[in-house]
Amino acid sequence: MAWNEGFSDQENLKWSMLRAIEWGIWPAFLSQSIVPLLLIVFEWWEVIGVFIILTILWSFVRYRYVNVAMARFGVFFVLLKWITVPAAVIYLFVQHNYISAVVALLWPIFLAPYLGIFIGGTKIDKIQEMFMSQLGYIRKQPPESGANDDTHQGVPQDYAEEIARFRKVAEQGNADAQMMLGYSYAQGRGVPKDYAQAAAWHRKAAEQGNAQAQYNLGDLYDHGRGVPQDYTQAAFWYRKAGEQGNAASRFMLGDLYRQGLGVPQDYAQAAFWYRKAAEQGFAPAQYNLGLLYDKGQSVLQDYAQAALWFSKAAEQGVAEAQCMLGAWYGMGQGVPQDYSEAYFWSDVAAAGKLDASMAETATTNRDLALSLLSPDELARAQEQARIWFEAHRAKP
Repeated sequence: MAWNEGFSDQENLKWSMLRAIEWGIWPAFLSQSIVPLLLIVFEWWEVIGVFIILTILWSFVRYRYVNVAMARFGVFFVLLKWITVPAAVIYLFVQHNYISAVVALLWPIFLAPYLGIFIGGTKIDKIQEMFMSQLGYIRKQPPESGANDDTHQGVPQDYAEEIARFRKVAEQGNADAQMMLGYSYAQGRGVPKDYAQAAAWHRKAAEQGNAQAQYNLGDLYDHGRGVPQDYTQAAFWYRKAGEQGNAASRFMLGDLYRQGLGVPQDYAQAAFWYRKAAEQGFAPAQYNLGLLYDKGQSVLQDYAQAALWFSKAAEQGVAEAQCMLGAWYGMGQGVPQDYSEAYFWSDVAAAGKLDASMAETATTNRDLALSLLSPDELARAQEQARIWFEAHRAKP
């Protein structure tokens, strides 16, 4: 399953690798902005000692879970160091506290990044895989569609050889290998496609707490593949994965609550799970949350909030959200009326994957907006669309 749509696999892998490096020494990473201020109040050895202890304690939990929202927060939080470090260094020098001033200056440059040495390093690849899984992406998983799968990032050409390695480790009880073996049976890669075997191996991994396997097992129950179709079981496993932060599971659980499948129909619960996935950047959840705000289901009807979530989903390439956004800009609903934006989003949506009805709506809205634009406004909107299509490797 692709994530961060509009970006290449290499860009996505780079993003997850950077977050994994930061997550491995999370207290030290965040401390770049905090320590300089603490040095004003406490002695330098006390501050360093506290963060060494925190980093050691963090080493016991860093491989248990990752949180995409916290990772994104950390990226912006550490930018405060450009304010806190100069302010603290100047203050400490004025107070003639030279050692603390030097520590405040060197902390974000040398000391914090290398604090992980005290705890024996970090398994970056393991944490990277966890981040990828959180966003519904498996590094070794081939694309769902598209030719030339053998050259896809991380997918070896000799599937049978890889399956033999997976099986050996899986039979020893390794949950990640069990999950990958189950995925291989589901896709028929290196082994005959066998959903029953896929379910069996996913179950072994899921019962050990592997979030991706829990999601995959829920999907098998959802569609009745290898197991009887059972929405209740699907919701049991989606919930387990969702509680670990798996965005795709949170979205699917929201869908089950919205439709009343396997769980009582409950729009409030649907909104709850959609929001969790949406805040992780999961585009389908952003679109569905926008729909709930549009219809006032479990939340107060709020066109501005609906437009906000439609915008987030549209920026990630959800054609339905683009279609809705184009229509709303044309009407001035939830957003200021803007025929240039109406033309742009309707044009982008019309080139996307829509059912016949929505495709016709997008085309109609685009043509209507076109008739209301001046030549200069139309040229700017078409240029905006051209840039979009180039950036997303699509053609108008």
